[in-house]
Amino acid sequence: MLVIHTNWRIQSLVVLVILIGYWAAVMFIPVPGYGPGVLTPEGCLTTWLDQKLIPGTLGLGLYDRQGVLSTFTALATTLIGVLAGHWMRSKRSVNQKTSGFIIAGVITLTAGWLWGKYFFILN
Repeated sequence: MLVIHTNWRIQSLVVLVILIGYWAAVMFIPVPGYGPGVLTPEGCLTTWLDQKLIPGTLGLGLYDRQGVLSTFTALATTLIGVLAGHWMRSKRSVNQKTSGFIIAGVITLTAGWLWGKYFFILN
């Protein structure tokens, strides 16, 4: 519904809101017995939430790779693919499209590396 009824600007904004919202939730919502910002498998918000909402069905025992909060990051990944599709379907030349993908790749790779190094452990 989001892809059909919104343009690329709104979709880009949704990606940013999802990723920043996920980071903020994991870093600032305290987990009982551990506190906020704990990124160990035992003390992470994602693990605690999965144990509360889907107990007994966790794929890895303690937590699940396809847990509740990871659904949002999967949606962000999907929307990034949609944004790439918008770019591919644009009227730009092949060289402009290729250059745009290279520039976007360098920018997002750098941003992800910096975010992972200084703000949030990415795995």
